[in-house]
Amino acid sequence: MGDEVVNGGLWFDDAECAKQFGVPGVVKADRVPAFASCVAKLGLKSSKRESALGDVVIMEYAPGIELEVRVLHDEFDGLRLRWIGYATRSSGDLDVPTITRESLERLRLDGDANGPIDPLTAPYLELGQASEGRAAFAWIKLCLDANGTIAKAEPYEVTSAKAASVFAAAAAKWKFRPFITRGQPMAVCSLARMVYPPGQGPAIETLPLPPTPSRSKKRPIVLANGSKLLETRRIAGDKLIVPDQNTKELIHRSDVKKIVGTFRLCIDETGHAESALPMKSTGFAKYDVTILNGMRQWVYTPYLVDGEAVPVCTPVTFIYSQR
Repeated sequence: MGDEVVNGGLWFDDAECAKQFGVPGVVKADRVPAFASCVAKLGLKSSKRESALGDVVIMEYAPGIELEVRVLHDEFDGLRLRWIGYATRSSGDLDVPTITRESLERLRLDGDANGPIDPLTAPYLELGQASEGRAAFAWIKLCLDANGTIAKAEPYEVTSAKAASVFAAAAAKWKFRPFITRGQPMAVCSLARMVYPPGQGPAIETLPLPPTPSRSKKRPIVLANGSKLLETRRIAGDKLIVPDQNTKELIHRSDVKKIVGTFRLCIDETGHAESALPMKSTGFAKYDVTILNGMRQWVYTPYLVDGEAVPVCTPVTFIYSQR
């Protein structure tokens, strides 16, 4: 662990660990050894799912809790854990555990993992490219209260605005029993990937990022493959963003033939870039900065849903090659 570690929310079976570190916050240097000892008792194991962020890994532990663990490379000390906590939590979320998809399914009383989707609506879903064919999907952040009642069912990442509303409406009708540990019911959240037609999907799921807050106060729609759609709406900004000369020389000396980086772009309801953040670095920090600065200059015609302009986010992948 690093000199300081952010505890983003952990559930401890050990009473003393729960007393010391049951509340999220920054773990200062003098408490890091005790925190490390408590984390070691959790029995963490690798998850079957991955993170959309290049420096984050997904882990899980009994009784079915899912975590994000952020590891950064320190210039002097090498790899260091900097953040550990409940998966896919964002600012303003309730301080409740995130449970694995398998744990959620064990609680299910009614409804199926992909619906049910209204058969009159399904034919009108826009099918995007999936790993095993063409499909419509939505990542739904589902939160249950201590009684197992759905407190929230919000789309995190979708193939279209229609998919967001259709899948969220279906998920809101699901029924669950309470999540119980130590004989006590507990409020929890989970990430569920719903897809139509059923059976389409990657062998390893990649958890989406939470929607980035918009200054308009409207909830952004996060389009999983929206970069091509937005490109048809571009009215300003350079699509091709290349490294500066110094970075080109560094790339040449590194003998790297192809560089790939993924970034999230969010535009507001006027079509102007509102935020840009790195998801998977190009491996060249200065080029990452150049890309982010360039993306912030992009402008599009507003994205409309039912005639209303809304903020929208999407991942954008850059591929750069040089001889």
